[in-house]
Amino acid sequence: MTRSLMGTLGAADRTEKSKELRADLNEEHRTKLTKELLDPKLSATDRAEKLRELRETLGRLETEDERAAREQADPRELYGLKAPKAYASNKEWLAQYDQDFRTYETDLADVAHAHGFDAHLVRSIRDAAVELGQQVADSGRAITAEELTRHFDRLRVPAGSRKP
Repeated sequence: MTRSLMGTLGAADRTEKSKELRADLNEEHRTKLTKELLDPKLSATDRAEKLRELRETLGRLETEDERAAREQADPRELYGLKAPKAYASNKEWLAQYDQDFRTYETDLADVAHAHGFDAHLVRSIRDAAVELGQQVADSGRAITAEELTRHFDRLRVPAGSRKP
């Protein structure tokens, strides 16, 4: 075998071992979180954060088949997203919303999966985005970073999940 081929095979082997190690660590973390969630003294806030962390960990343990199935699924079905209220009553507006923003809902579902967001938070974020978009359209000015931070804080979006 040539050195480059041996190097490539060695790198592939190291990558596979690295994946196995990450899976083992994620499985250990999943087990730890599951045990912690059984503690009856856990506050509602701590329980919600541990559940989010567990969903995030489960997302990292997802198999290729599971990932493919999730990517094929409709994000609206996965997270119970209904038509935004501002558009629901008008079929033309709803069709325009779908044409203009449906891919953003898919992006939101991907981020939600990666960060372990629950369906309620995903719906709240999407609805807040529609509301903020309408605010920008009505006022003719962009929202400030402070306004966006207030919305994130109100929705309890984890700080580590916010894009700077």
